[in-house]
Amino acid sequence: MKFRAQSSVEYLFIVAFVIFVVGFLFSVSNDIAQKKIQFESLSSSALSLTQAANEVYALGPGSQKLVRISLPSGIQKSIVSGKEIGWTYSVYGAGTGGTATYLADGNVQGYLPMTAGIYDVLIQLDNSGTVKIGQGLSIQPELFAREMTQGSVYVKTDYNLANLSDLTVNGITPSIDSSLNGMIGISNLPSSLNSGTSGIFTVTITVPSNAATKMYEGAIIIKSNQGLETIAWIQINVGQELGDVNVLTYGDSGYTGPANSFVFGDTVFFEVRTADENGSLMNADLNTFLKNPAGSTVNQELEKTTADGFYQSSFVLSCNSGNQGNWNIQATGKKINTVTDQNVFAVNGSNANGNFVHSWSTAQYTEGGEIIRNWGMENASNCATTTITHMKVSWTNDPSNRIEKIRLNGQQVFSGSASTGTWINITDFNIPKQTVYQSNGNRLEFDGDIDDVGEVVTLDYNFSDGTIYTSSGFP
Repeated sequence: MKFRAQSSVEYLFIVAFVIFVVGFLFSVSNDIAQKKIQFESLSSSALSLTQAANEVYALGPGSQKLVRISLPSGIQKSIVSGKEIGWTYSVYGAGTGGTATYLADGNVQGYLPMTAGIYDVLIQLDNSGTVKIGQGLSIQPELFAREMTQGSVYVKTDYNLANLSDLTVNGITPSIDSSLNGMIGISNLPSSLNSGTSGIFTVTITVPSNAATKMYEGAIIIKSNQGLETIAWIQINVGQELGDVNVLTYGDSGYTGPANSFVFGDTVFFEVRTADENGSLMNADLNTFLKNPAGSTVNQELEKTTADGFYQSSFVLSCNSGNQGNWNIQATGKKINTVTDQNVFAVNGSNANGNFVHSWSTAQYTEGGEIIRNWGMENASNCATTTITHMKVSWTNDPSNRIEKIRLNGQQVFSGSASTGTWINITDFNIPKQTVYQSNGNRLEFDGDIDDVGEVVTLDYNFSDGTIYTSSGFP
């Protein structure tokens, strides 16, 4: 009996031990499995964030994406540094602990949550090319740009630092990128911020009087004891201040012949020069306006820029552009300072003699000196037909000779007899605008030889507007 009783006890003890061991092993195995699942979830979240970071990095500044992640418990630390994104994770069990991180294509910055839960994480690319991840400290504006001059000071009092994390942050301190060369001062920066709160601080920009004229770019970096960090960029364009604008008008496309009087149909060439207070040419933004005598703007060129201190352009005074009188070109330049200048020029009606050109260059004697032919006539007007109503043919020596016929472009406009220096009432002859007549059709026929004793022939033209043109001598 004793033996049986002892055997039963031992059997029960063995069974209980086996059950204990099996239960223990099952518990450990189940815990390891759960931890492994949690770790895989954490690793998947890190991968999703990294892939999203690569997407916004490829799309360029301003792009953003919202990523939903699920975090298990047991996270020790979040990692958003350099190009690395993820967490460190504390788990007991082979192969289930350590670090769950991935490397992004570009530099990253930000803050990731560390407590268990489901989160929507914002990922965006800023103007510096840094991928901002998660909700941490944030500065607004992220970029501030301003044009300033040497020795000037600007105070911006509305910088905002926000704590978007779920932590209370303290030990908030600023640092300034050395590339700004001591131009930046920060005041009223809060030393701590509760979760979801913000504070206003002031940035003072001081440009040294001896600063080089160029673009300065650098960053304000704000850090906290919790490892949160944010950056805001500042661009300071230290340039020359516009001191003078000068408007000039020319009559030629080479801008070599200054002119202040034009007629309808003319092309007015104008030049604007921009200079600093010392008279040195400099670039500036530019708007120009052409105004008629009534003060109405008939042409404008906006948002232009002088190149090396010069801007050149032109416009045509159309034939129907209206009022004669004083017109003006007004130019307004801006480079930190705004300066305006104008040039006044006269616009007159077109006189026939001012647009008429006579040329003897191809003329010749024929028929033993009794005919002069093939001279040139041109109406250079862009607007009006020129009408010749009278002509006077004058020659030296041989006063007894007579002019008997005049042909213009093959049309006989006079047939008769007239002595030297006599005004002849010809058949009105029209020359259309922008037309040249230079052919054998232009002929003077005399009753005798007038090239035998050194005669010199000149022509006078009288036009329908009463003006007169006198040619040079031939030959």
